[in-house]
Amino acid sequence: MRHFLNQTPLLCYLHVSGKSSQRKGGYIEISKITTPKSCYYLLPEYYLRRFTPTFITPEQLEQEIQTVENEIMSVLKSRALSYDQAKYQATGTYQATEVPVAKILDCQGGNSGLTEEYIYSRILDTPERIYRILTGSTNYEMPQYIYKCKHPKDTLKDIATVEGKAVIHVVRKGKAGFAAFFDVGNYTLNDDAYLLYLKKDVPYKVDLKWLTYILKPQFLEYASSSDNGTWHKTAFFKKAIVDLPEYSEQLHIVKMYERLEDAERRLTKAQTMVGSLFDRQVSTATPSYA
Repeated sequence: MRHFLNQTPLLCYLHVSGKSSQRKGGYIEISKITTPKSCYYLLPEYYLRRFTPTFITPEQLEQEIQTVENEIMSVLKSRALSYDQAKYQATGTYQATEVPVAKILDCQGGNSGLTEEYIYSRILDTPERIYRILTGSTNYEMPQYIYKCKHPKDTLKDIATVEGKAVIHVVRKGKAGFAAFFDVGNYTLNDDAYLLYLKKDVPYKVDLKWLTYILKPQFLEYASSSDNGTWHKTAFFKKAIVDLPEYSEQLHIVKMYERLEDAERRLTKAQTMVGSLFDRQVSTATPSYA
């Protein structure tokens, strides 16, 4: 609680018991600001917070609500949630049906010991870091990179990498079975994940991004249901099958999923905005610095 004592700012922290509370830098006895000669004023919370105030005026709240409503309406009116049957007709033909995924995909396992500590220990090394590290995390906003260093548990060989390929990142442990597509690039991984990519000699024309979308239910099907689940790679490659439509149809399906993902991002943004508004207090007071 901040007070003015003889026009001098004075900061006092009170315990629930009413006694002055110890804090870093010492404390101030409450008696020092309760003497009859003291003249103090309780200031609005605008002045008390050491961080950005969470107050919002009714006018600002109205504007924010209107922004959220506009964003939601723009999504609902967009083509992202519509399907124009007149413009697109599925061919109904397939390159093949019930194709084992083992005939389409190869798998790269992780590097045991490629931990945060090991990566940090290589921070002063000079080679260019061109390999993106994929782990059991599904947060891709802050990617990490490393060079082709020695394997943490076998200095006679380098870490395993996938170079110049598009990949499906499948979480092995944790959010087991979660899958995400990554475009052509250079990748490595720890032992909490797998990287799947197209075989060199696959006899069909397959778009890997389409395959990621189509196989997502099966990726999850082969994951254990515990809180710290595990993805069963061997069972997946032994049993999982997929029907392969014409390549042009695969690409059209990818575009539909991409529009749906865009709608999801925009709705998530709107939901975040709504949540932040509930965390703010509406105040009609106008702060004065006079």
